[in-house]
Amino acid sequence: WRVPDVSGEEVLQAIRDHVRDPLPVLFTTGRDREEDIVHALKCGADDYLTKPLRRLEFLARVDALLRRARVLARDAEAPIEAGDFSIDTQGRTLMRDGAMVELTQ
Repeated sequence: WRVPDVSGEEVLQAIRDHVRDPLPVLFTTGRDREEDIVHALKCGADDYLTKPLRRLEFLARVDALLRRARVLARDAEAPIEAGDFSIDTQGRTLMRDGAMVELTQ
C-alpha cells in the first residue's frame, strides 16, 4: 500500500487526523497477505480489496461504505481535503502539497 514517497498508512493517518467527518477508506492493492490486510484494517481502513479488482464487487463495497458513513452524493463531488492531501473522487486524482501523486491501477 504505497504511492510514490508516501505509504498508504501515512495517507490513512492524515485522513484520520485532518478530516472531521467520517470518511470511509478502502485500500486497493496488490498485497494479498493476511498480515497486510489485518494491519491496514487495524490502522483504521474500513475495507480492503486486492487487485485485480472485480468491478461489480468494488462498486458494491464503495456503495456500502458510503451508505454506512451517510455520505450524500452531492458532497462526494467536492474534493476531500486531508492535511497536505486533496482527493478528487470525480477526477480520480490525488494531490499532495498541490502536486499530482502518481497512482497505480
